[in-house]
Amino acid sequence: MTQGSIKELNLEELPLVRLRLVVPLLEALESCGISGHEVIERVGLTRDAIYDPETFLHASIVYQFMEEVAAEADDIQFAAKVAEGIDVTRWISLEDVGGRLATVGNLLTAIAVAATEHSSSTQHSLEINGRNALLGGRRSFDTVFTSAQIDAFFAALMVSLIRRAMGSLWEPQKVRVTVSEPKALPPIFYGVALNKGKGQGYRLRFPSIWLNEPFVPAEFQQQDYSDRQKHVVGQAMLAAFFQTLEPHIGEPALDNKRAAELCGMSHRSLSRKLASEGMSIGSALDTLKCDAARSMLLNTELKIAEIATSLGYTDPTSFTRSFKRWTGMSPFEYRRS
Repeated sequence: MTQGSIKELNLEELPLVRLRLVVPLLEALESCGISGHEVIERVGLTRDAIYDPETFLHASIVYQFMEEVAAEADDIQFAAKVAEGIDVTRWISLEDVGGRLATVGNLLTAIAVAATEHSSSTQHSLEINGRNALLGGRRSFDTVFTSAQIDAFFAALMVSLIRRAMGSLWEPQKVRVTVSEPKALPPIFYGVALNKGKGQGYRLRFPSIWLNEPFVPAEFQQQDYSDRQKHVVGQAMLAAFFQTLEPHIGEPALDNKRAAELCGMSHRSLSRKLASEGMSIGSALDTLKCDAARSMLLNTELKIAEIATSLGYTDPTSFTRSFKRWTGMSPFEYRRS
């Protein structure tokens, strides 16, 4: 067992993780009526070590523990669901740094720094690449254990964080999340696009202009997006929405009014329900078409004009414009990359 302060341990040379990171997962498992004792013993840990804030372990052991917990819960999305309810003020004190968190960019920078302080196995960073900002963590070592849960945990934490910080300005169709195993995130994850990465960490891409939005700590803390029951209901509603409309995705007349008709609801009722999940009918339709387009570009040899037609576009140029608005790349650039 490795203990000591971050500076004493020289974390830059060792792939270590603060063991207390797994406490929320252990507590969530036991709140479901499942004892964590067997998981703790199986990985070779002790409960005292897990709750000791100064205990660091090799990252592979922490990854193994998170995978074991998800398996015990029989839920591949377990870590992501736990992360959505994490209180970020456990990592940074919004009161202490409130004067320096004037913008969303300031907040995300502070979070990236705080996350790196808890781990040397992953380098968290916030970068600006033209119109897009990239928030992510890149692993600095190879591990024999799968990293699905740890990547999903951080991705879910950061998406939930940005969603709360943006409030009514949140636009999920402009966000792309890359993790080692997309199945470890809920299939309709706040409406964002999910990509499979190379197992080197997680990455979120979103408009860089969001970084300039004002950040108000008091409003951030008042927002209650950790209400799990409300979120579960909302996710189920979104899943039903997408399942209903998917067979009609190629209809040229699939607009907001037609979407409401297919769902058996009035335009106003459907708009209100989607708004509770931070989406409009238009953005939900964009998400549906974007996901289908990405899948066809990656998994088929269909020509771009054929993909455009299958998505209800009469003009390939219009499809290209829409796809670039969704992803920041043309269909050709996306397929090539």
